[in-house]
Amino acid sequence: MYLSDGKDDSELFQYIRQYAHAALQNDTSKFKDIFEIMKSKSIAAVGRKMEEAEDERVAEKELDAQRANEAQMSATEAQIKWDQMKFDQMTQIELRKLENEIILKGMDLESAKYKTDATGDIERSRIESDIKVSQDKLKMQLETLKQKNEEFNRKLIAEREKFNAQLAEKRRSKTKVA
Repeated sequence: MYLSDGKDDSELFQYIRQYAHAALQNDTSKFKDIFEIMKSKSIAAVGRKMEEAEDERVAEKELDAQRANEAQMSATEAQIKWDQMKFDQMTQIELRKLENEIILKGMDLESAKYKTDATGDIERSRIESDIKVSQDKLKMQLETLKQKNEEFNRKLIAEREKFNAQLAEKRRSKTKVA
């Protein structure tokens, strides 16, 4: 509780006016708050208004920090999605290339097989063997590519989980501070 006397009140109001002017220049206070403080008649009302203004600034700073965090999280999530999409596209392209290569190789070998019908069974079995070896090789390449895609997806999920855990930890630490 504050007991008022005219001289001390006058000095206190003068100090508050100086503080308000400095706060306005340093952008730590809003003009509306200073105006309310200046038109107040009592020191108690000035004190309450200053406390309310400080609480509003703290809440605004927390909200700004939260928005910045959310923006960073959104940007990171967008980057992760972008990377995943690029990798998926590259994987699809490589898979299509391999499939086309398998088809073309098969067609070449089938064509060679029919050309050699006249040359004999030994040549035909060699070509069929080549077809089988080529198909097996291409299937192995296809499987390797699929495994790489799955590994990339696992890493991406792990990175996303790590990022989300870090973000959750930051939020918990901020709520503990507040």
